[in-house]
Amino acid sequence: MGLDSENVKIEAIQGTLSRHRDLAKLLYSDFKSRLEGNGGDSTLKDKLQVPDSKDAQLLNTLRTFNKSCLKTNFYSSELGAVGFRLDPTVFLAQQKLPEIPFGIFMLVGRDFNGFHVRFRDISRGGIRMILST
Repeated sequence: MGLDSENVKIEAIQGTLSRHRDLAKLLYSDFKSRLEGNGGDSTLKDKLQVPDSKDAQLLNTLRTFNKSCLKTNFYSSELGAVGFRLDPTVFLAQQKLPEIPFGIFMLVGRDFNGFHVRFRDISRGGIRMILST
């Protein structure tokens, strides 16, 4: 089973990033560079080759997230929640779906997670909230 078919606990993510701090820093630099419009690190895929297959999958999933992130308020000084607009063609292009969404929006707040799947440039329906217990 790959990461696309199972839940990954935050402890596993923290463990992988802790074991591979140098790669975590490269992934962050890649994220920042892409969002500043400088493109990403084209050699990053080769650098993420690690012996543990779960760590390698997780690091490559983070790289895919970087590639798919179009917009964020991550660097804003005043945040109520962190939001990301993702390009679903980056990670859903190989899936057999009747239609690939136009955009996916993810929000993470202090006591909620939210998402919105948009199939057109202008969409109705709003954000779906998942409140934390």
